[in-house]
Amino acid sequence: MLGRLPNKPQCLAAVLFLLVYSSADACISFTLAPDPTWLIPGIATFETPYGGQVRFKPLTNGSLQINGSVTGLPPNKTLGVHVHENGDLSNGCQNVGSHWSLAEQTHGDMRAKYRHAGDLGNLKTDAHGVMQFDLVYWPFEDDPSRGFIGLALVIKDREDNLGLDHGALSSTTGNSGEPLTCAVIGRARAQVEEFE
Repeated sequence: MLGRLPNKPQCLAAVLFLLVYSSADACISFTLAPDPTWLIPGIATFETPYGGQVRFKPLTNGSLQINGSVTGLPPNKTLGVHVHENGDLSNGCQNVGSHWSLAEQTHGDMRAKYRHAGDLGNLKTDAHGVMQFDLVYWPFEDDPSRGFIGLALVIKDREDNLGLDHGALSSTTGNSGEPLTCAVIGRARAQVEEFE
């Protein structure tokens, strides 16, 4: 027979928090949203012949708002955008490494269930070669980069197939081609409270 729980509100809260709901093929547990202070505000500044800045703003709901613009790109194109694992921009962005990934993830769209942590999908350029960023990104729990700090934001020269093709590179790069430009995502001065 179960013993009586102590008459304390925190005990009841703990029991409710640990409730797990199951179905025939899945088990879903409810966890609290990440503390927004876990994420660090970031900024990526692109150098000539490109230009512009992209900001990574932590919101109080635990997501990242990614906004800004990059200039000097091919006009009227749809191009793959990813965060890569190294902030090394040397050799024409060839040293940025693979897409930022936690464990054994495969490539996909930013909203897909299975994806790299650094998969941001595709963005379009306008007639003047300007790419606008206006994304809301939900980080993986316990991502050690804390919002991509120190990693590289990379714009590719082709459209990303989002892992939906059967080609050899689809599940790793989305067959999105080579880097056009890249920038290190550095720590910004802004605080979380400014982006509520």
